[in-house]
Amino acid sequence: MKQEFFFIFLVFFQLSGSFFYSVGIWPEKNALFYIRQDSTNELSLYSYDYVSKENIKLLSKFFTPVSFRLLPDYQGFSFLQHDSLYIKYFSKRSPKRIEFYEPIYGINTIEWLDNKTFYFAARQHGLYKIYQANLEGDVECLLFYEDLDLLYPQIKDNDLFYIARDKKNTYGIELYHLEDHQKECIKLYGKKALTCLSMHSNTEGFFIAYSSLLSRNATIIKFDYCQLKKITTIWETKKLFSFHVPAVFFNSQSSKLIYESLIPFLPQHNHEMIYFVDYTTEENFDLQGYALKLNTIISQKNIQKNYMVPGVFSKDEFFKILTK
Repeated sequence: MKQEFFFIFLVFFQLSGSFFYSVGIWPEKNALFYIRQDSTNELSLYSYDYVSKENIKLLSKFFTPVSFRLLPDYQGFSFLQHDSLYIKYFSKRSPKRIEFYEPIYGINTIEWLDNKTFYFAARQHGLYKIYQANLEGDVECLLFYEDLDLLYPQIKDNDLFYIARDKKNTYGIELYHLEDHQKECIKLYGKKALTCLSMHSNTEGFFIAYSSLLSRNATIIKFDYCQLKKITTIWETKKLFSFHVPAVFFNSQSSKLIYESLIPFLPQHNHEMIYFVDYTTEENFDLQGYALKLNTIISQKNIQKNYMVPGVFSKDEFFKILTK
């Protein structure tokens, strides 16, 4: 009987300093992919097979992989390292580096359109623009504006969604129609910073908002998880819930710095439930579930002090393999 995977993303943080978080899942192969961070600049990528209980390191120690993505055909995966894109096919021994023939940098994430084509936001001449590229390294600029940074692009059908940021650090969400080249301002957020836009369709998406005026002495950072939805012809946004994360995990001077920043803490969807963890005053991370249809938070359980937000795991096996 095929094992059922539960989409509850939890992270395990050992007292020794190692930090685990899952980055992907391949249900047909019972495979979980996760990152182990042993220091602020030492990351390792692993796969875990739920059936065989096999735990495999996928890359050599010379790689520091971020922005893991499975290829659309599941023949391999991609990752970023220092603005370079690598493709690792499961049938090949070593990853292949994709050379870009454009002076671009500051790439945060890669999104795949098909097995040979992908898109991303990157910086050129001081501005973030949206690009499309292929495995041969050919790069095409899809969209840019002289006075805006375009971040976290998402393409659904022929619609390009992105977060826009002007020189005054005013944020908004915009939509660019690739067919007729028309721009639509969906929501202007002002000084509240926006990040991690994720469109589930061309009528619904989710993003995170937080204060762009954080104090240097802040110990806890509050994040609002928001829904973006088109009702008939009107776009509506709504804050679903808030969660809190200790600021030390984003402090570049801290030994507890998380290399991929907010990525391990992103809320995770499982049908009509959204799972997330919230840091409490008792120094615990409480696992919570938000029911979309009920528009309410359903408390799950209190997790021990050394647990935090992770990725997808199958039953309790993920924790067993990590605590051996």
